[in-house]
Amino acid sequence: MEFILYFFDREEKLTGIMQNGAGGSILSAIHDEAKQTLTVTLACIAAEAAGQGDYMGFTDLDGQFQLFEIKRVRQRHQESGMLCELYGEHVCYELLATVVKDLSVTDTTAQKAAQAILASTRWQCGNCDNLLLSSQSFYYESALACLYRLQEQCKARLTFHLTLDGNQITSRTVSILADTPRETGKRFTWNRDLLQITRQADTTNLVTALYGRGKAIGIKESPSQAARGARRTFADVVWTAPEHPVDKPAGQEWVGDPQALARWGYGSGTKQHLFGVAVFSDLDDPAALLKATYEELQKRCTPIMRYTMKAVDLEVLAGLSYEAVRLNDQVTVIDDGFDPPLELTARITGLKRDYLNPADTELTIGDAAPALGSLLAKMEAEKDRLLEKEGIWDDTTQNAGPNSPVDTSRLEGAIDALQNKIIASGAYESASVTDNGGILLENNQADSPDYGAIYLGPGLLAIANRKNGIDWEWRTFGTGAGFTASELIAGVLDAGLIKTGRLESLNGSSWIDMQSGAFSFDNGKLSLDGNGNLLVAGYLNAQSGGRRVSINDDLNGWPMITFSVGENDAGYLYADHYNSLVLEAGRLSLSTSALETPAGHTGYTGTVEVGGKTLHFDCGILYEVSG
Repeated sequence: MEFILYFFDREEKLTGIMQNGAGGSILSAIHDEAKQTLTVTLACIAAEAAGQGDYMGFTDLDGQFQLFEIKRVRQRHQESGMLCELYGEHVCYELLATVVKDLSVTDTTAQKAAQAILASTRWQCGNCDNLLLSSQSFYYESALACLYRLQEQCKARLTFHLTLDGNQITSRTVSILADTPRETGKRFTWNRDLLQITRQADTTNLVTALYGRGKAIGIKESPSQAARGARRTFADVVWTAPEHPVDKPAGQEWVGDPQALARWGYGSGTKQHLFGVAVFSDLDDPAALLKATYEELQKRCTPIMRYTMKAVDLEVLAGLSYEAVRLNDQVTVIDDGFDPPLELTARITGLKRDYLNPADTELTIGDAAPALGSLLAKMEAEKDRLLEKEGIWDDTTQNAGPNSPVDTSRLEGAIDALQNKIIASGAYESASVTDNGGILLENNQADSPDYGAIYLGPGLLAIANRKNGIDWEWRTFGTGAGFTASELIAGVLDAGLIKTGRLESLNGSSWIDMQSGAFSFDNGKLSLDGNGNLLVAGYLNAQSGGRRVSINDDLNGWPMITFSVGENDAGYLYADHYNSLVLEAGRLSLSTSALETPAGHTGYTGTVEVGGKTLHFDCGILYEVSG
């Protein structure tokens, strides 16, 4: 299949085109349709030729042009040469930068609501199914968050595409389609187009009972606590089976699932529930609140099941249109390698398509991870709702007196938790609150470069990149007292002060004791002991400019000092086996008896005749050679 990559400058004008057939310059082009990202790997020379523009785009399998803003450029050196990886995010995320200040719609269609949301943007509505919207309000939210809230209300799905006319982007279009999976009859089977399948059951956020909390109804005060918001509950509502799904007695503010309790509850004999909390800010009717809480419980009382597959894209590889798969399609997977054999029909919730390597297509079916746009919408709605209440609560408690202030720091916790979910929607698959009050972020995909976990707890940060059985093996810890790590990998460390005991090379051949000042390099070839004694075991050079003094041994193993200027030897000094001191510069030999110090003198003063040369000494110091 021919793949064309388009590059654009900041003005969105075409600056270059690259094709996969042009000398293999494009090595891979992976489009993550769920996260709306594009990652392209190029030969480095090709990347430089393309200018690494501000945007890149391509035409997808449905003939729609998709444009991505380049967010990251990474170069990698390997045996085949220098490579360049370009990572881009779809330009639909520019809608995060447009704020819808105050918009209310009533008894209208999703299309008209979307047109009102997009009114102040450069995007327009495209194909929209006939989806009705009873009422909705948007108040100081980003346009993208509003669209995702609209998608949730209408049970729809959003699609984005652009129009490329010549060398310029001319339009941007959002379509709103009914969220009904397309049933094509597509079957993935082992030894045909299915290459690998991984089944993952995730119980990280599983609960067996939920407290339901509805609309805020005022301020609750007590002598021992700061005032806090009170919410509607369903404590007075009674459910009795089999008229209702489960029993829920009067006075109970939570609803549980007996089957989930039996399967997942804590303890033996009498099981204990795994509790959670569900907040429905707009529900004021207790009966409706109980019904909504039970429905949410059914989503959270079973493990999240995901199947990740590597499959051959026969549509691209063999040109078979009836083998086409798209995001949200309903497909069947058959694999006799599982015990019992796997036969599953479910929706495609994730799709990574490599346009240059159709055999590397990666699909996820089953429960979908939260979409980034949806999480952003929820975060903005919750943050704005809480912050709007903050001023009202503060005014109320100020009138109530100084002893009942509203603890508005609770707002920050709700916002932070939602921000953590946004982080988890990227490299990390889940963010959950643990029993001891911290937040655990995990990526359990072992073949991922981001495989690992981060735990954020009260006064503690812990990091792990491997497991010991089923538990994470925590290797790095940070507290208010500092960081402790079993291993630190860094390219450059820049610090004003580093305190340590002993620094040692990886193979142990060199070390420095920072307390005593002792050191040893290359197994003692250069060493300093704690008493200040320096030892050089081997050849020693002392050089200044072009002049060098070297200490070595001769062929017979006798000590020798060599003097040189530039590349020329000026001479050398050594003691021979006749106990004579020899100065070679022409050859000058001096016996040790000639240097004996007369009694009562600290050093010889006078001259010595040797080999036709006269050596002049003063107090044992040779200061002139004549003759």
